[in-house]
Amino acid sequence: MGDSPQQFGHRRAALTAASLLLGALAITSTSALAAHAGRRATPVGSSSHHDLAGSSSSTSIVIDGRQPLGTVSRAVLGSDYLALDNGMGSFDPTTSSFYSSFLQQLNSDVYIGSLRFPGGAAAQTYQWQRAIGPQSHRTPNAIGPHSGPSGSGVGPDEFGALLGRTGALGVVTVNFDTGTATQAADLVKYLTGQPGSSYFADLRVSYGHRSPYDVPWFEVGNEEYARGGWRLGQPVQVGGPPGACKTVATCEYIYGGSTLFTGQRLVRYANRTKAAAVSTGRRGQHFYVAEPPVVPQSISVFVGGHPWRQVSSLATAGPRARVFVFNHSTGEATFGNGVHGAVPQKGAVLTATYVSGPHAGFVGFYRAMKRANPDIKVCAADPTTAFIDAMGSSVPYDCLQDHLYVYPLKTATIADYEARVMLVPAHEEASVSSLQQQLFQASGRQVPVVVTEYGTGLSAGPDPKQYPYFLDSLDEALVNASQLQNWIELGLPVADRQLLSAELPPPNAVGGMLPGAAPFATTGAVVTPGPETVVEPTGSYLELFAPFAGATEIAATVAGNPVLASSNALSTGDLSVTAAEAGGSAYALVVNRNPSVSVTSSVSLKGLPVGPIVTGELLDGQSALSYNTSAQPNRVTTTTWYEQDLRGLLEMTFPAHSITLIHFSLQNS
Repeated sequence: MGDSPQQFGHRRAALTAASLLLGALAITSTSALAAHAGRRATPVGSSSHHDLAGSSSSTSIVIDGRQPLGTVSRAVLGSDYLALDNGMGSFDPTTSSFYSSFLQQLNSDVYIGSLRFPGGAAAQTYQWQRAIGPQSHRTPNAIGPHSGPSGSGVGPDEFGALLGRTGALGVVTVNFDTGTATQAADLVKYLTGQPGSSYFADLRVSYGHRSPYDVPWFEVGNEEYARGGWRLGQPVQVGGPPGACKTVATCEYIYGGSTLFTGQRLVRYANRTKAAAVSTGRRGQHFYVAEPPVVPQSISVFVGGHPWRQVSSLATAGPRARVFVFNHSTGEATFGNGVHGAVPQKGAVLTATYVSGPHAGFVGFYRAMKRANPDIKVCAADPTTAFIDAMGSSVPYDCLQDHLYVYPLKTATIADYEARVMLVPAHEEASVSSLQQQLFQASGRQVPVVVTEYGTGLSAGPDPKQYPYFLDSLDEALVNASQLQNWIELGLPVADRQLLSAELPPPNAVGGMLPGAAPFATTGAVVTPGPETVVEPTGSYLELFAPFAGATEIAATVAGNPVLASSNALSTGDLSVTAAEAGGSAYALVVNRNPSVSVTSSVSLKGLPVGPIVTGELLDGQSALSYNTSAQPNRVTTTTWYEQDLRGLLEMTFPAHSITLIHFSLQNS
C-alpha cells in the first residue's frame, strides 16, 4: 500500500512548498495494441453530444501532429494484481482456474498493459515456492487478513498464465523483508529462464509451463523508505562503506545488515497473527522467529516469560526438560512431545530475543537477480533523497519505485470534495517530475520512475457512511484517468493502478486497509467473485486508453479551459486531454472532471491529414457518484458514436463527469 500522510512529510524537501499550497489536501508520493473485440459499447450513431457546426465556444482543444512526444509504453496501462485470497476473488479454487467472466472482461472491457504481482505489502511475507506445483501440494502463505494464512492457489504460474491470456507485461515485487537474495534470484530463474538454463527453469517446465513468462520488471521490496521487517530491530551491524548514507535505514536497505529483536513474539508457519505466539498445549509444536535467518548463538526463547534452553536434539531430552531445537537458517523452533522434551503449557506466550541476519541489501539482491537474468530491470523501492544521494552515479539500479495515493480530504460537502480531489493529479505530476530531475542530477543518467501503485487510499474518500463505494465510482475513474494522462506525459515505462480485482465489502467494513481487509477493497477495476464479475468505471477507463499503447504521443492543449473551483486556494481546469498517433489514426482522450457541468469545445488537428469520418467512445453515467453492481452492471457504461463528412472545425460537448475517446482516421499523404 501507499504511505501514510505522516510519512509523506519526510519524503522530499522539494515538495514542501507545493504541499503547503494544497493546505488540507493531503496526498502521498512514494512516489499488444490490438482492437479489443466485444467491448461493452453500443453504437448509437451521431450523438447529441457532438455537433459539427461552426464553433461558438470559447474553449478550444488543439492537437498538433507536428510535435511527436515519444512512444507510449503499453505497460503504463497497468494494474496491481494481488495473489492473496485467490487473486482477490478472481480465481475459482474449486476448478483451479480463473472465472471465465473475469478473463473475458480483461480481453474486452479492461485493457491490461502490465500486471504487478504478488502485491505490495503482501509481497513482504510471500514465499513463492509454496505456491508452485500441483494445487494439492501447495502450502499457505502469511498474507491473509492481518498476516494470517492465505491459500496459495494463485501463484507464479497462474500469474504467468494471466500474462499470456492478456498480453500484459509482468511486474514482480520480490520479498525483501522476510526473503533472501537467493530466493529472489531463483524466482527470476523460475519465471524467465529458458528450459535447460537452471534447476528452477526446468522445475517450471516439469510443472507443464515450458515457455518463460514475460516478466521484464522486478522490484526489490515495497516502499522501503520506511523501516520494516528485519530493519525494525535495533541495528547491530549495518553494511556499506563509512559515511555512505545519511541514515541507518538507507544503508540497511542498500547494503543490508543485522538487527536485534528483544522479546519478540514468535509466529507460526503461514501465520504471523498475534495469536500465533500462543501455545496450544499440543505435542511437537513448531514456531518461528518473525525475521529469519538468525545469527548463531544469539537466540533466547521464553515460554510464558521463562527461558528455555536450545539443544541439538530432542532425542535425549527428558519429559520435563524445557528445551527446543532451532534452525538458524529458517528460524524454526521445535518443541518436545512430553516424552522427549516438555510441551509448552497451553495458553503460554512464546517470545524470543535474537539477532536477525545477516541480510543482503538492495545491492546484494540486484547482483543475484541480474546474474539470474541480465536482461531484466531491477527497481529499487526507496525514492527518498537520502537513497538517491547514497546511490549516486556508481551504485547500479535500473529503475525506481514510486507510489502515489490520494489521502483524506477534509471538506464539508461532496461537491467540494469532488472538486478538490481533482487537484491531486497535477500535484502528483509535479512530484514525479521533480523525482525524475533529482535522479538525473544524482546519477548522471535517465533512471526510469515506475509508479507501481496509484489511486486513492483505501481509507480515503468522502464520508464512508454516505458514500461507501466512492472509490469504485465514476468520480474515482476521472481521478485515475487524469493520473494516467500524467504518467503518459512524463514518459513513464510502467504504471499500475490499485487494484485489478476485489470484492466489495459490506458498507460497515469500508475503510479497511489491505491486506487486512482482503478480499475486500473499494478500488477493484473488476468486482469479484465470479462466476458473474462486474466491471467498474475504474476498469473501463483503462479500455479507453487502449489505442495509446505503443502509439506516438503528440502535443495537445486546451485553451480557455473552464476552472473547476473548490474551497482550496488552488484550482484546476475542467478538461484534460492526451493525444496520440498510430496506424493511420489519431486519437484524443478528453476527461471532463467537472461533476455537474458539461463543456463545449472546438477540436482541431494540425499537421495531420484528417479523413472524413470521426468515431469515438464515451464513458459516462447518471452521476459522478455512479458505480456498477451485479444487480445493475450498466450504471456506468461505454457507448460508441460517429460523425461523417467532417468539414472544417469539429465542435463537441463533453458531458459532465465523462471520459471521451475521439478517433480520427487519417488520409494517405
